[in-house]
Formats: sequence, C-alpha cells, structure tokens
Amino acid sequence: MTKTMRVCTNRKRLSAVRAAAILMGALCLHAASSAPSYAGPAEKSAAIYADFRRGDLGALFADIEKFLVEHPERPEAFLYIGDPVRLVDVVGHERVDRTLRGLLDRSSRVPESRRNLLVMKISMELEKLAALKDAAGARKAADALAPVREWSITGPYHRYGAYDIHYPWLPEAAQDMRSIDRRVLRLENADAILDFDEFLFPERGVAYALTTLKRGGPIRLRFQSRASYVVFINGRIALKNIVGETQRSLRVLEVGGFGALTVMVKVYRGDAWSFRMLTSDVTDVSLPCEANPDEIAATPLDSAEVMEYPWSELMELHAKGSIEASFHLGNYFHELDSDESLEYYKTACTTDPTGIRRFFMASAMREHNHGAQGSAFALESARIMNELAAEFPDFVPAAHMKFERLLEQRSLSEACIFGARLSTGAASYLPLREEYSGLLRSLEHEKEFEEHARDFQTGFPHADAPLMEMAEYYRGRDVVRCEEFCRKILARGYRQGAFGLLLGLLRDQGHHKAAIELLERFNGDGALNDTLIDVLIESGDYRRARNLLYKNTIRRKKPADIVRLGRLSRLEGGDPVMDWEKAAGLDPSDFATADLLDFVKTGKIEEPLERYRDERAEDHIVQWALRGHGEYSSEVVFRNYIFKINADGSSLALCEDVLYVHDQKGVEKWGEYRVPLAGKIHPLRARVYDGEGRYSDSFRIEEVNGAYYINLANLKEKSTIHVAYSVDNPFSIQGESGFTAIPAMILQDFEEPLHALSLKIVAPASVRLTMDHRADAAPVMTIRDENAIYSLRLQNLPFIKHEENAGAAGNHLPYFGASTMIDASDITQWYAGLLMNKPGQDGRSIKLRFGGPDDEQTAIRVYSYVENDIDLSGNALYYPDSPRDVEYKRKGTVEDKVLLARNILAGCGIKAFPAFAKRIELPESGRFVSPGAFSDILLFIPGLGSEGIWLDFSRRYAGFGMVSASLRGTEALVMGENGYERRTVRSRRPDKITRDYRFVIDEGGNAECTIRETLEGRHGTYREYFANSLHEERSVNQFFSALLPSLAIDQYEIANLESVDAPFVLSIKGRCFSVTPPPGDRAVLGMTSRTDATRYIQSAERALPLLIQEEINEVERYSFILPERFAGVEYGYEEDIACKFGTAGIRIKKKKGSAEVEIIKEVRVQAGWIAPEQYKEFLDFCMKLDEAEKREVIIPK
Repeated sequence: MTKTMRVCTNRKRLSAVRAAAILMGALCLHAASSAPSYAGPAEKSAAIYADFRRGDLGALFADIEKFLVEHPERPEAFLYIGDPVRLVDVVGHERVDRTLRGLLDRSSRVPESRRNLLVMKISMELEKLAALKDAAGARKAADALAPVREWSITGPYHRYGAYDIHYPWLPEAAQDMRSIDRRVLRLENADAILDFDEFLFPERGVAYALTTLKRGGPIRLRFQSRASYVVFINGRIALKNIVGETQRSLRVLEVGGFGALTVMVKVYRGDAWSFRMLTSDVTDVSLPCEANPDEIAATPLDSAEVMEYPWSELMELHAKGSIEASFHLGNYFHELDSDESLEYYKTACTTDPTGIRRFFMASAMREHNHGAQGSAFALESARIMNELAAEFPDFVPAAHMKFERLLEQRSLSEACIFGARLSTGAASYLPLREEYSGLLRSLEHEKEFEEHARDFQTGFPHADAPLMEMAEYYRGRDVVRCEEFCRKILARGYRQGAFGLLLGLLRDQGHHKAAIELLERFNGDGALNDTLIDVLIESGDYRRARNLLYKNTIRRKKPADIVRLGRLSRLEGGDPVMDWEKAAGLDPSDFATADLLDFVKTGKIEEPLERYRDERAEDHIVQWALRGHGEYSSEVVFRNYIFKINADGSSLALCEDVLYVHDQKGVEKWGEYRVPLAGKIHPLRARVYDGEGRYSDSFRIEEVNGAYYINLANLKEKSTIHVAYSVDNPFSIQGESGFTAIPAMILQDFEEPLHALSLKIVAPASVRLTMDHRADAAPVMTIRDENAIYSLRLQNLPFIKHEENAGAAGNHLPYFGASTMIDASDITQWYAGLLMNKPGQDGRSIKLRFGGPDDEQTAIRVYSYVENDIDLSGNALYYPDSPRDVEYKRKGTVEDKVLLARNILAGCGIKAFPAFAKRIELPESGRFVSPGAFSDILLFIPGLGSEGIWLDFSRRYAGFGMVSASLRGTEALVMGENGYERRTVRSRRPDKITRDYRFVIDEGGNAECTIRETLEGRHGTYREYFANSLHEERSVNQFFSALLPSLAIDQYEIANLESVDAPFVLSIKGRCFSVTPPPGDRAVLGMTSRTDATRYIQSAERALPLLIQEEINEVERYSFILPERFAGVEYGYEEDIACKFGTAGIRIKKKKGSAEVEIIKEVRVQAGWIAPEQYKEFLDFCMKLDEAEKREVIIPK
C-alpha cells in the first residue's frame, strides 16, 4: 500500500521524507557491504550511495533498477521493491512498468520458498501503477490479488472516543450480525477497499464488517489499512492493529484448519476508516475465496500472525549484534509505516560515520510525530537534521530538510537564497525543485519563476509538479493557459490538485456543461457524486441532481444530501420541511439547518431555543423600572439559561441576563461581561438602558485566553443591562467522545441578589442525564415532544456577603451541573481513550536509570526525578501529553507529571494508577460523575506501604507521599487496570513544624542564640525559597528575621534541601539584640513566634461555615539561659486550652539551682468545617491561645 489508503485513485507527492524511504533499501546495500550474507557488488553500493548524496533521483532509479533486475533473489530486493513506483514522476510510467514486468519475468531465479511472495509484491506495485492511469486497469490488477468484495457492515458505535476500539459493542456480544441492523455490500470500486465513510453516518466511533469465506484448507489473510482495527476469527480476537500499540499498514494472518471461516473486522474512525483484505494460500499464491456475508461460523480455529520475508532472517542477525541487520529492520518496519522502525534505527545509529542512518531515523521520527510540531519526535528530528546539514554540507536530502525548516519558520528571504543555490547544485532532486518553485511563485518573483519553471519541465518531463506549478502560476494571470496546463496533467490520469483547480475555473466562469463533462469523466466509482450534484444544481438540472441525491441516500443516509433534497424542493417551489426535519434528526449538530427549518415553519426569525422560553426579559425590564432599587451595587433582575443536549453529544445554549448596575463598583464588575461558556458565541442582544429610558446597543466582543467578554462601553451608574447570546457546542469534552458535560455553574454571585432565574435543560428522553446541584435547587422533569425538559425556577435569592475561609462559592450559592456520564466506568473508559497513543520511554532503559534496591527506593527516585527535573506548567486536567514528549521538553502539567511517573514506574515493574480527587473546599457531589467533578489528579501506588502511597505533583518540594492538605481524607477515583475503585486519599506523614530556640541572655537583654526549625509534610515546600544557591544566605536571613527582627546570623546550616523523603531542617547560630529587657531584678521572657491558628480571628461572628483547610501541628521549645543570679528561683506554670476543634498546651518550667527556663508550646487544630453556630467556640479557643502566647514570663532573681 502507498502512504495513502486509496491506492488506486490518489498518489501522495514525492516528499523529502518519502525520498528517504525510497532510498532506504538501496542504501542498506552500502551499509551492509561488510556483511557477507547481504553484501552486494561494491560498485553498485558506491553508485547508489553517491546518487543519494547528490540527490540525483534519475541515476538512483537506474541503479536500483539494475540491482532489482540482476539480484531479485537478494533480501534487499524485498525491502525496496516499492521504490520504482514512487519514482514514477522521475522516469515515467512506461519505464517503471517495464522494470516491474522484467522483474516478474526473473522471479524464477528466486528460491521457491519466497518466489510467490515476490510475485505478490510486484503485483501490488503494478496495481498502484495502473491506478495512476485508468480505473479499468486498476480493477484488473486488484482482482489479481484476490481481494474480498462481499461484506455486511454495521455501525457506527460511538461513546468513549478512542477507547471505542476496545469496548465490546453489540456485534461482539451477539456474535451474529444477522440479528443486528446491518447492510450487505458488494464493493464495486476498483481497489476493493471498504471505506466506511462512504456507507455510514455519523463518521465517528467504530464500525464492523463481517464476511464468511469458503476454503479448502489453511489460508492467509492480508489486511491493508492505516486505521486502528481488531480482527475476529470465528468470534475470537485474532489480531489487533491499534495506534499507540502495534500498528502497521500491512498485517498478515494465517488461519489453520478447514471449513467456513468468519472474519469480523472492527475499525475505529481516526485518520482513516477503511481497510482491504486479500486472500492467499499459505505459500502466498493469491487465492480467491467465495464470500458469504449472511453466514456465521463459530468453530474455534487456530490463527497466528506471519511476519513476511526477510523479517526472521534479519532478526536472527540483529540478535547476534549485527548493526547492518538492525538498519535493515528499521527499513522493514518503515515500509510498514510502523514506529517500530525507530527502535532498530536507534541501534543502527550507534555507529554512523556518514550520517545516513541518522537521516533515516530522523525521517521516520518526522513521519510519526502525528503532525505535532512540538512533539519529542518533531523536535529531535529537527535537531538531527540540523546536525547533519552542518556536518555534511553536500548531503542534499539533509540540506533540503533545512530548506523546509526555513519555509516553516517564514524565513522566506533566506530560504529563497538558500533554495536557489541548492536547486542549482541538486537539479535532479524533485522534492526540492517543487518546493523552491512554489516559493518563487508565492513571492511573485515572476522572472525567476518562469526561468526555473522552464528548466523544471525539461528536467522532469514525466512529473506532474512542473505543470501544476505553471497552472497555479497562471490561475490569476491567464485562465486559458491555466486550464491548458490542468488538462495536460489530467490527460495522464486523475490528479486531485489539477482536477480541483480546473473544476473551480469552469464553475467560476459558469461553464457548467464543461464542468459536468469533467466530473463524469473521472466519476466511474461515484466518488465525485457530491460535487457533481452541486454543479448540476448550479446549472439548473434539478432532475439529474435529485436522481443522484436519491442514489446517494440509498448508499448512505448523509444529512447533507437530505438537506440538499430539501433545497431542491424549495427551488422547485415545493415544501422542504420533511427533508430538513429528517436531516436535523440525523445530525442535530447542524444548527444552521435547524434555524432554517424554524424559519420555514414559523415564517419569522426567532432566537435559538425560543420555543422553550417561558418568560421574556422585556417583561422583567418593565417591571423592574417600576420598582424602587439601589440598595446594592448590582443586582440580577432576570437570568435565563436554556441548554439543548443532543443524542450525538452536540449541544446548544441560549443565555440571557438582565442586570441592574447602581454605582461605580457595579460598573466595574459588569462593564466587561464575561461569557461563562466556551464554544462559538452568537450575540443576540447587548443593550444598556440608562436611568432616563434611553438605550444603546453598542458593544464589542473580545477573546482573552480562550474566554469571551462582551464590552459594554456605554455602561454607567443606574443602568440596566440586557445581554442575550447563543453558544454552539458549549459543553463538548475532549477526546471526540459522545459525552456531554455541563460544568458546575454558579447561578448567583456573592453580594448580589438575584430576583428571578429560569434554567432549562432539554434532551432526548432516551438520553440519561445525571445532575449535580444543591438540595434546595433541584430541577423538575417533564416530557414534551419526545424530549425530557429539566426545569429549575428560583426567585428572590438574597444578598449573601462573602467571607474569608468559607470554601468554594458552591457551598453557599445555588449551582448546577449535568453530565451524560452515568457512572464511574464511563469516565474511566473515556479517560483510557485519552491516554491511548501517548507513548513513553523504553522499559529496559528506564530500569537502568531508576532501579533501586527495593520498590520504595525506586519510587522515591522516580518521584525525585519527575518532581525536580520536570518543570510544572499548570494544573489543567484531561489534556494529557505523552510521557515521551514531556520528558523530552522537560515540562508538563500536573497530569503530565503523573503520567510520566506512571510510565517510568511501569518500566521498573511497579504498578501505579492515575486517580482523580476533589478538593475539600468544593461542594460535595456524591456519586455524580463528570470531568468537572474532579479538581486534581494524583498517582496511586498500591504496592507500597500498608495502604499504598499517593504522589501529588501539584506543588514542588512537598515530598514523597505528601498530599495537598485540601485532598487528604477525600475519596479519589482510581483508574485501575480492569476498571476503577474508590480510595481514601492519605498522606504519608502529617504536616508539622518544630522550632527549637536556645537563648543565652546577657545583662543587656541581648543573647547568643541557636535556632533549629524542622519542617515536615507540606511545610517542606519552604525549600522553594532556598533552591537558588546564589541567594541562599539572603533567604536564610529573611526567613529567620521574620521571627526575630534584630537577629544577626553568624552561621547557618540547611539539611535535606534536595531530599524528597526527609524533613527540611534550617539551623542558625548568631546574636539577637533586645530579646528581653535588661534582666536587673527580674527577667521578663516571652515566646517569639505566634501560632498559625490565630489567623482565623477575623470577626466576632460568621454567617457562613469556616473551613480549616490545613491541619495545624506546631511544637515550639524554648531554652532561656539567664545570668547565674536567677539560679536560686524555682518557677512552674501550665496552661491547657481546648475546644471541639483543637487543643493547645503551654508548659513553663525552671528548676531551682539552674539558670535555664524551658517553655514548651504545642498547638494542634484539625482540618475541617466549622458551622457558624460553632464558630464562637473556636474563636474563643483562638483568642485564649493568642492571649497565652503574648503572656510574659517573669522570673525574679
């Protein structure tokens, strides 16, 4: 198969990367010249190597052709047998055909064990070549390969996004598609590729294809596809070809036994949604089999994947350490479009004096970066290519890559100079010539372009690119000449670019007849029907357009075709309503058709979802104008939300606010109205009424960091605002799943009364919704027109003052959230789909880097690496990057760090699982499941400790096993191997601060002092302030000066700064001035620091609960050494303070005969909620503790 699945109609242009693929097999000759079993003639190897370095593709074809013809029995022949067709633009169709047929004639020279495989490979290349010329020849060539054309299909099945490929849908459970709604097909397209896009709607999720083959014995099935798929043989999984796991463009399955063979293929709609299956006997002779899609066989059969020649021979040499064999294996898997090639290229690059192997590895990386320019593969590929271009200036393909990067960077002037020099020295390198020509054309360097174009056409008379460049050049200059060049290209066969350009020209000029003739010329398999219908409608030939539309809808019920049927009815004076209603039912996300349908039905333009509105904003505005108001800065007069959720996961929102702004504070709040939803916004009204009844409709919409703001420039004090807008798909979630989730929306703000609120959610009655809301704000469900309508009506909600330490707003204000996720298994499987194709590093190298004496020490090493070496870039959830990319870029979100740590631990043989948790300050949602129901992600390691270890990467320096205080004790959803489980989050050790003071007091009240502070748990994050060694001394001074402003530090010590598993300890020695008054007849002592508990002394009473988010655990020990005259005094004092929420104790002791006074203070306050009626008790506790801390200790002499 070529790089494009549609092998018989399209051909991907020769790019630099594909040029590398062309040359791989050839260059393997040179690389392997020292290996006796693969050595080729030295002169051939040298010639091919020189051709490659020069970028001389014509000479390269000649040398490859020579080798294929003279050595068809060699393993290398199998590795680059596809190269001649890829070079057809260089040497022409006839030359390639002659080469392949000559090779076919010489196949008798190949050993019998692989002769048939060689014939099959040549036949596949002849099919590709035939497809470039005519469909009839392509059909004949394809049939020679014995493709299966009879299938029954069903689907699509869609819910979890990428995880759909793993979920067992009904066809797997039933094991008999005859009882399921299905279609029986016979594929009449030339290539026999089953493309589900042509038969099923919507184009997402998975589809199944099934057929039963009659056979006389064991056979081989060849599956060609770039999609993710699973193959079932007689009801049992036999093969998986899935992105992110093992994926190749060709897989061969050998099925043993006799009798009926039922093949079911499950295909996921990703970059492709198609496959082709070929049948052969076990000796690789094509074997047509009678196929019956209506039969089912269930007898178990043995099956095994077959790796085609020369895989086993290469693997044997690779195992013995052969670098040449490793390089061959890289080529082998590169031809299969598999990233498995990279492992072998990496091994081969251990010795690479010429740079060739690195070039191929970089080319493979570039192909497998999935279009992500910031991925590890893309960045590493660019680095290698830069390195090669600098190291080998005469390496044309590497220099071409440099030219491409200049274009990507928009360094056009430099690219123009570099390209001119490079194309002069590498005139036979087609990819470079094409791109340089395009650059000259886009820069409108007419003289240079025309000179280059003439030479380009002369140098490549068989290529389409020179003619296509001329056609593009004349597109806006000379329509006749542009058309002439397009027709020259199309005389060779169907070429998508030339076809599209010519068709556009004809339509723009109104030459509909010529356009129709062009379409019919290349529409043998009906692939161009959609465009033909449009042109027929433009030409006024409604009858033919309708007939084609009917054929299309019989083939596949595509909503766009049904919409066009309605349009035809309207053009002919008929009623389009029935067609448009049917289309809207098939595709609810087509909001434009739905709006048009409403207009046709009612004869007037209405706002979206108008039919579900019960109240009008204008009525509330009038009623408000008649009332007295002005007590508050701003008030919500009326708030209206209508949300429509469709069965396909699409959604639509109508939002409306009527607000009164009394003073400048209100103007500042609402002058930039923030739209609370994401999605495409359509403003319906943004009106400001002043106090005199005048209004202004002036507004501007701005987007800031992904959020939309409606700027109301004319807003002044004592104004009324009326804002209305609709939003398309505001509740879509990542991963292309079928789920919809309304994030928790606060329906009222603090310090702003709300007089009336109406909220409605409209969903098909068949769609199950789970909801999250306060008990006093529960919606009521009614059924109307096959829809379930969930309605919430609130009014006269009072002003609620905001108070500190009250947790999230949803604890005190009405809020609402909803989701089509029913239980935790939904989010587990959806998230598993997000993690697919997120590769990490190889497990063998990981164990060498991180393996410790035991699992706990290994986990500590992994945590230390991820925590300290990977920079934190935020806490966004559900946007996972691959561990490989995160490690390469040394940067990632908390989620990225969790997944990287999981990948590394897995490589060390330690199981760890991501877990989602919700902070204690957020409102409790019970078992409500939605992406928005969680705030944080942790990593759970069940095999460590008695209850497992939780790793939290949200705050650097917190320590191994230390979890944010706001998550401790909460319930987390752990994503396990085979489902999920709920676990209580625990921290490895408690948070604690221990301070030890020692003061030796002199007669002036000054002291020699020693202070040691031990910070455990979350307090270890203080390491952050000491991480920069350049500012270490200043940081120590600032830290201790906050405790003792008059401190002069003589020396300091920092312990466990880089440790992730030990307390952080700071120690100092120095002098402190005026610690006490000069001790004359008495010594007056006191505690130098205050407990963190006293920060909760905020007001005499509270209306909202108080949240103690973090446990307070403090121990302070003071040792005062007084002058000897105080030794004869004995002193003792104890005080205990307690309440329901905490305890504190102060112990003061001085023994007779000793000059030392000891003071010990211990404070412990639990984390949790304190109700307003219990706040007084806690406040009294804090006040007494504050008083006790300030109390002076007086020691007489």
